[in-house]
Amino acid sequence: MMLQVFTPAGLQFSGDIEGFVIDTNTGRRTILQRHGDYLGFFDVTRITMLSGDAEPLFAASGYVHVAGGQATVLAESAGSSEESMDAFAARMRGIWQDV
Repeated sequence: MMLQVFTPAGLQFSGDIEGFVIDTNTGRRTILQRHGDYLGFFDVTRITMLSGDAEPLFAASGYVHVAGGQATVLAESAGSSEESMDAFAARMRGIWQDV
């Protein structure tokens, strides 16, 4: 399956993988090839690839969409550092508290 991860800065990851694990607002999901259509939202998540040597990705404030053997993650922020995602999430919580 093809997985692509996008942020406002552009494409952060693109690869053909066997599957991945992602935490959504409704629970942890394992997405494999031939998975049914799915749409899930997340605040802060770790995306663990199930094949290859790909390092886990961390993403904040977004969603995952699976359809037709492809998965797309759109996030406000993404990267390979869990600490940067925690900092982003803390900043977003502060913004929403001020509203």
